[in-house]
Amino acid sequence: MTMWIVLSILLSACLAYALVKPLFQPALGGVALLSGHDSRRALLDKKERVLRSLKDLELDHSMGKVSDEDFESSRRTLSIEVGRILDEIKRHGGH
Repeated sequence: MTMWIVLSILLSACLAYALVKPLFQPALGGVALLSGHDSRRALLDKKERVLRSLKDLELDHSMGKVSDEDFESSRRTLSIEVGRILDEIKRHGGH
């Protein structure tokens, strides 16, 4: 019985550590620290996340969860971000 309690505590501690660890790691500060293929992959991943956010925003707006004013402002911001990412991908030789 005691062994199961100890194992449960150890497992819980490991899980808590795994969940909290990323919060204390310094951010990369963008993709400038990455090189070559990793940098391009990071840009493509970021593009997909922003496009997904744009799609979610459009869905929320169509369902009435987002006001017209908030929708336009957020859509404009996300569109600018996608354009910036696409420019960066082109500079890395991507399509």
